[in-house]
Amino acid sequence: MTDKGNPATVAAAPARFALLGEPVAIDLVNTVVKGGRDLIAAPGRFASFFAQEAERLDVDLAALPSLDDVRRLRAALDDLLRAVVDGRTPSPEAVAVVNGYAAAAPSAPQLTWSGDGPVRTATGPATAPIRTLAAFARSAIDLVTRPEGVRLRRCAAEDCMLLFAAATSRRQWCSTSTCGNRVRVARHAQRHRDGR
Repeated sequence: MTDKGNPATVAAAPARFALLGEPVAIDLVNTVVKGGRDLIAAPGRFASFFAQEAERLDVDLAALPSLDDVRRLRAALDDLLRAVVDGRTPSPEAVAVVNGYAAAAPSAPQLTWSGDGPVRTATGPATAPIRTLAAFARSAIDLVTRPEGVRLRRCAAEDCMLLFAAATSRRQWCSTSTCGNRVRVARHAQRHRDGR
């Protein structure tokens, strides 16, 4: 799975992403932004994304999945999650891809003890790249089958397409400091122009 064309073979470069900290399935979907710009297409950014998600994935990131595999799963996750947001049924193909990746990596948590104390790892017969993809797929399954407490939403800003999981019904924007602030400033400017 490693070759010259695989971004995983290039050292991670510091990179900023539009929104991190949502369930990892949403974080992966949000690596495509308005206009179809792929935030992980560049080799350093691909590795940086996985490095920033490493603690939350509970998998060994010694070897990253191929960009083609990640894009295939991301497209399926995008269809699945946006279908939930839109109140429609996702394509059977998207469901099959998510289920396939989720099932490809049977694993069990393992405890190791290092000089720093206890460390949780996941082991299983699947390779590290497959376990990583399975973690994203399982995150989506957990997210869409959760009966209560989380509302999957699209940002209310017209020029944003990012998804997020809202813990409250009041959350409207992916980020209050970016989209939320931009919307409030635009509303203020419009009121000023209208003479209110």
